[in-house]
Amino acid sequence: GGMIIKNIGDADCTNVKWSITFDGGIILIGKESSGIIICIPPGENVTVSFGLILGFGKTVITISVESAEGCSVSNEKDAFIFLFFIILYDYPIL
Repeated sequence: GGMIIKNIGDADCTNVKWSITFDGGIILIGKESSGIIICIPPGENVTVSFGLILGFGKTVITISVESAEGCSVSNEKDAFIFLFFIILYDYPIL
């Protein structure tokens, strides 16, 4: 799997820490992943890979990003995992 992190500001973002966690369901492999990006120039994208995720059931995916400059963002998404397939929902799972 992977995700794209974009610097929407007008200055470099440095030492960007990112993490992705899966909360809920049965996650056998890949429950948490994290890393550091040295620098993201303004307007640029960086794709990060977080490896294989294997599990089953309803889960909440939380993605967090924080730079050395103090900017941070976090987002949650409801999803369903079946083996290595991840289905994202645009509404809460009942």
